[in-house]
Amino acid sequence: MPEENKNFFSKKTIIIAIIILVVFGLSLVYFYSVYSKGGLSVPNNSLSYLGDAIGVIGLIALILVYSRTLLKITVQKGTLSKRLEPLEAKGVKVEPYMKRTLRLSNVLHPYLGGIAVIAILLHCFFTSSFMNNWLLRAALILIAWQGFFGLMLKFRFVPSFLRKNSHLVHAQFFTGILLLILAGLGHLLLRG
Repeated sequence: MPEENKNFFSKKTIIIAIIILVVFGLSLVYFYSVYSKGGLSVPNNSLSYLGDAIGVIGLIALILVYSRTLLKITVQKGTLSKRLEPLEAKGVKVEPYMKRTLRLSNVLHPYLGGIAVIAILLHCFFTSSFMNNWLLRAALILIAWQGFFGLMLKFRFVPSFLRKNSHLVHAQFFTGILLLILAGLGHLLLRG
C-alpha cells in the first residue's frame, strides 16, 4: 500500500471522520425536528438588516481563512499544482504564484480571522438568530474556540506550553468542517 494511502486511513483520520459524521447526524436530527414544527422565526428590523450585512463580511473573511488552509494543503502536497500543469502556457509556472498567494494569506490570516470572529459575533448579536437555535450556538462555540486559541498564538507574553498547545488546538481543519455543518443547517432553520 502506498505511503499516502496508509496515512489517509490512519486511526486519527478515522476518528475525525466518525466525529464529523456523528455531529452531522445529530445536527440533521435536530434540524428535522425543528423544521417539522415550522422552523425558527427571526425578527426583521433595521438592526437585523445591519446584522445580515455584517454576516456577509464574516462569511467572506471565513472563506478567505479556510481557503488559506486548503491552499496550504495543496502547496505542501503539490497535488493541485501538478493538476494545474497543463494550464501552464509559455513556460509560466503556476506553483510560484500559489506560493506567493500562500505567503500573502499567511500574513493576512490573523487579521482576517479577527475580522471573521468579530463580524460573526456582531452578526449574531444584531440578528438574534442564535437565541433558540442550538446549531448556531454550537457554531458560535467553535468560532470562539478558534478565535481564543488564535489570539493565544499572537499574544507576546503567553507561556510556552499554552502557545504550543494553542497551535495544536487552533490548527484543526475539521473544526472548519464542523462549523460549516452547524452554521449551514442552523441558518436553514431560520425563516424571516
